[in-house]
Amino acid sequence: MRMGEYPSVRVAWKIRDIQNRHSNSIHGILADYGLHPGQPRILHVVNEMNGATQNEIAEELHVSPAALAMSIKRLHKAGILEKQGDERDLRVNKIHLTPKGKEILKESQTNILAADERLIAGFSSEEISLLENFLGRIYSNLQHNEES
Repeated sequence: MRMGEYPSVRVAWKIRDIQNRHSNSIHGILADYGLHPGQPRILHVVNEMNGATQNEIAEELHVSPAALAMSIKRLHKAGILEKQGDERDLRVNKIHLTPKGKEILKESQTNILAADERLIAGFSSEEISLLENFLGRIYSNLQHNEES
């Protein structure tokens, strides 16, 4: 049996190849800013929820506060995030982007968007809609498999 003969295998391999190539591109961009995968999303959420607590940020990201703690600590140590004590409850820290963090977020988002745009370069809007539909169906198929 030759695995490449099966359409499902060819599609799965192509998806993995695309993900690997795109991830490598994104990792290179992140390294330029001293960021780790996942941290740009944290910066985005912190920017959107300016002054949120770690628990609130974790809830928005659908992760546990403990899972978020190391990234917050690294970003704080790098001068990208700052923690300010809550005036009403000194046990609570409000998290903000520093000016450096705002600049890194802006620049990294621009470069990540450019890498994302390369994914769909040369596709018409109709083709992009079809691709989104197909990928959504693949995702749905995988969700159904997990629920079964």
